[in-house]
Amino acid sequence: MQALLFAMGLTGSTNAIDIPQDAVLPLAATLNWILKDGLGQLGGVIYAAVSARSFDSEPKRQRFASGGVWLPAATLLECTAPLAAPVGLFVPLAALAGAMKNVSWIATSAARAQLHRTMTATRRTALPGSHTSGGEGTADGVAQNLGDVTAKAGAQTTSAATIGTGVGVGAGAIVQWLASSFETTFALSTGQAVSAATLAVCAPLLVLSTYALFRSNACVVLDNLDEQRFRLAIGTGPANYRASNPGPRGQGLEWLVAPVPTVLGPAAVARLERFVRPGHLADRLAARVDVNPDVNQWFDDQADPADAWARCFGSGQAPCDRRYFLHLRSRPPAFGRGRVGLWLDAAAGPADVFRGYLHASLLAKALDSAGPSPTDGGAKLIAETAAVLPRWQAAFLAAGWRPPSEGAAAHLETDPTRRVHINR
Repeated sequence: MQALLFAMGLTGSTNAIDIPQDAVLPLAATLNWILKDGLGQLGGVIYAAVSARSFDSEPKRQRFASGGVWLPAATLLECTAPLAAPVGLFVPLAALAGAMKNVSWIATSAARAQLHRTMTATRRTALPGSHTSGGEGTADGVAQNLGDVTAKAGAQTTSAATIGTGVGVGAGAIVQWLASSFETTFALSTGQAVSAATLAVCAPLLVLSTYALFRSNACVVLDNLDEQRFRLAIGTGPANYRASNPGPRGQGLEWLVAPVPTVLGPAAVARLERFVRPGHLADRLAARVDVNPDVNQWFDDQADPADAWARCFGSGQAPCDRRYFLHLRSRPPAFGRGRVGLWLDAAAGPADVFRGYLHASLLAKALDSAGPSPTDGGAKLIAETAAVLPRWQAAFLAAGWRPPSEGAAAHLETDPTRRVHINR
């Protein structure tokens, strides 16, 4: 950077220490620029450490936040940072903008990996002329083209950046024209006029970019399960909670014991999924599933949490061969319809995690439709839902969700370090 600035003819005329006169200004600009970029990169590293687990479980939300929140905010801050130069705030504001851009870059790169995977073939289809047994089909060649998809996405990004550079050149000419107009019309200084003109030109482009990103994210169909997609698939998510629970509580469990359970597929869930604002009032009012909650906090209404734990897990209501424990807890109406506690065994595998979360989710929906929350830990309701688990598991696979062996439920457990150990 110093060599480039020096080559451009930027030189200084003062020298407080033993530095060649012609190198003073390039050196000062270089140090400020490096400081700005260094602080910006540090912000990106911190964000990556904090949000590491959500890049795979919520790639659509992370991708939209990176391009629809962090990048526009950084761009707007960069446009206004020159106005703060007279009061010595240019470097802090520029560093903050750099941090936001690094966060956007890291979130985009990490989320793209999972999004690119959805563009490869995730289902097994029979190749022309092939013969398969049992209707399983064979994996076609497209299923192995993740590298090809990534390469084409990179080519599209490069093409878009090239077009964007051309648009930026034209926008620069418009900025110059608007700046001169603002300077004479509103009696602004040159710096203020340029910043105002830059914002006027940049803001519409940012709005267009954010809208395009929203539309592209809405087209993505994910076949792995997180909490929101799981609840939407069985009819307890924010978008269809009212439709699946239209009447008062106590409407029965006909949906649970249906011969063919109703499970929405990935494409249908993608149309209902919220990635801009995942939370919703209707979802908060429904019964919820807590995975590996703290035992003392879970039984905070008991005189002795240890006794409550023994009564819950010593009654045989959740057999050890399932590698998970379940417990139902009543909640005041103002805090929702109830809670389902799911504790996973330390030795639980992907299939056990999927089965346990499915069992807990069915219990949560049953709380919304079967009446008051049980006060005995829900032993009867747990047994009723356990009896229909095989049919619901088969319905998930038939709907097109990724099999448990391929990590369908890998993102349903937020803190694996809080698993329990089952004594056998």
